[in-house]
Amino acid sequence: MRDSIFSRIIRTAIHRFPSLRSQRGLTLTEVLVVAIILAILIIASMINAPKFIARANDSRRKSDLEAFKIAFERYYDDYKCYPDPSVMTTCRTTVLSTYLPYIMCDPKLEMPYEYVRESCKSFKIYTTLEDTSDPDIEKIGCTGGCGPDKNGDSVSDFNYGVSSGDVNVGAPANATLPGLCILGNGRKCYAGVCSACCPGDAYRCDMQGVNCVPDTLCTKQ
Repeated sequence: MRDSIFSRIIRTAIHRFPSLRSQRGLTLTEVLVVAIILAILIIASMINAPKFIARANDSRRKSDLEAFKIAFERYYDDYKCYPDPSVMTTCRTTVLSTYLPYIMCDPKLEMPYEYVRESCKSFKIYTTLEDTSDPDIEKIGCTGGCGPDKNGDSVSDFNYGVSSGDVNVGAPANATLPGLCILGNGRKCYAGVCSACCPGDAYRCDMQGVNCVPDTLCTKQ
């Protein structure tokens, strides 16, 4: 993208200032104009670079998780069970080489993705997208966070993920219902618990203890 912008600027400068194509030298005014254009371009690139890098990292994260999902489903077809969580503890290992060339990790943190296998027949893989305005976050129901609370602040630590087909990685729109109890501190259900204070045995209380989220694993317990 940057090369194409430079190319357009050079072509514009040459078109505007024919002396760039002639044998005589540039005038001082022409040199100053070109220098200003290039300076503006460099400054704009420096300002936007972090955003471009973040979006590239997010694209990589999504691609990695989709690759894991495909590989894990193939693994399940062979063994009738999803891989043990231990396979996701070390980056770039080849423990699943039949299904993946190596274990991918977060492109920025260089740490394994968060893999949760709640049963042999269900899994979720979580990550955190840097672009919090990404529409996929809301689409999968992770606007308020989803996944485990690793740091103990009562807030889910991730905002994106994939899962096996029988569970939701987050709380998709129109699927979440408020808890039914009054437990104090704004809590309306027991965090992470199925059924209790939720409208039916197919719901699990979210990690904030406020909303009940559809979870088919609850009916299998």
